[in-house]
This record gives sequence, structure tokens and C-alpha cells, in this order.
Amino acid sequence: GGIDAAVHAVGAGTRRLGELARRPQTGQLHRYYLGSVAVLVLAVLFLVVVR
Repeated sequence: GGIDAAVHAVGAGTRRLGELARRPQTGQLHRYYLGSVAVLVLAVLFLVVVR
């Protein structure tokens, strides 16, 4: 159902973020910033969906 799909999507997103985090660090601050913003957005979306 819808809940299963949402949980699957969150899991897939988490795996994708993990893959991105494993890439070698470049020292480029804008990449770190964008990654942090992406994690924050996903966390907020997760909280909105759960409520």
C-alpha cells in the first residue's frame, strides 16, 4: 500500500545518500552544503509523511 511505498522510497533515498557519502571527499564546500540540505529536506519530508 501507500505506507509500504513511502517506507521503500525513504529506504531507497537513504541508500542513495549513503552511496553519495562514500564518494571521496573533494574539499568543495558547496558539495557538502548541498548534501546537508538534501538530508535536511528528506528528513522534513519524512516527518511530514509520518504525521
